[in-house]
Amino acid sequence: WSNARRINGTRFDNSTPIEIALKQTHCVVSHHSNVCVDAWLQGVPAIAKYGIGSVFNPYDLKDVEQPKLPTDAQRQQWANNVAYCQWTLEEMASGRCWAHFKDTGLIK
Repeated sequence: WSNARRINGTRFDNSTPIEIALKQTHCVVSHHSNVCVDAWLQGVPAIAKYGIGSVFNPYDLKDVEQPKLPTDAQRQQWANNVAYCQWTLEEMASGRCWAHFKDTGLIK
């Protein structure tokens, strides 16, 4: 995003792969939820104003020091719910869904 700006007291880095950056992350704060999805999947708390990443921590920066971290079972159910909404029956039947996961390397 061309208008992205660093927040005082934070480090702005758009060159480190997200899975590596999250290993050193206490909490993700985001306006939208894309990066929050990555965070929740890796067990990193996230605070988002909008989207599916905002489910566990409503947008309130007072929670950034001690963000809520759902249990593994809660995160698994959330991931299941998200995945359930991603592909239509037709896309699954055609093989498009399977091809996507194979192409991304998520399935060997």
